[in-house]
Amino acid sequence: LVIPSLGHRSGGSSRPRLYAMFQLLDFPLEETESLNFLESSDVLNFSQAAAAFYRLPANPAWDRRLLAGKLEVGVFDETDVGGEGLIGTGTLMLAPLLSRRGLATTIPLRDARDHNSGYLTLDVSWEAHP
Repeated sequence: LVIPSLGHRSGGSSRPRLYAMFQLLDFPLEETESLNFLESSDVLNFSQAAAAFYRLPANPAWDRRLLAGKLEVGVFDETDVGGEGLIGTGTLMLAPLLSRRGLATTIPLRDARDHNSGYLTLDVSWEAHP
């Protein structure tokens, strides 16, 4: 997860405490713990905090859901007391998962005014279940 000029966002030298919320299809909304910045950068370590596992049957009904479905992600700042804390949101269409191979992609994050606020690199893997 990269959010350009995060240090300038609040006007101070302290970094915001960020967390993410995401929802796959109509599964329950997931929330991460606070995300950790990598040493001296605007890059956040998102992998450990956001690991989630879903069982999706391999059948035509679920294939149709994947074809039209999406993963929605929102990134928030816990320290933004006066506002809603939204850094940005992004959407990943799930149709590529029909290949059963997973995908690695980067999605842009857009803020409440529809401006680019960063980007999120996702690695979605597919594991067959009996």
